[in-house]
Amino acid sequence: MKEKRKMSYLGVGPIFVIVGGIMVYIAKLLSEISLLQNAHFTSIDSLMLVISIFLIVLGFIIWFMGAFISKIDKHISKNQLVTTGI
Repeated sequence: MKEKRKMSYLGVGPIFVIVGGIMVYIAKLLSEISLLQNAHFTSIDSLMLVISIFLIVLGFIIWFMGAFISKIDKHISKNQLVTTGI
């Protein structure tokens, strides 16, 4: 009989964060050596700041709903897949 593998408590989130961080770091390095100097749009800086803050707040809300309202960690410890959403 096959042994069931437990689901990860962290999921794929850390992978996305690490890959995203590496991409930002590479872009920053390329802009420092003037390979991406045309990629800066000063006219939409404030719009991008508002969108960034909105997405950070939305990510926190989704995490909070998953961690505390849906109690996903209890389902993970029971090795159950939650299909009801957050």
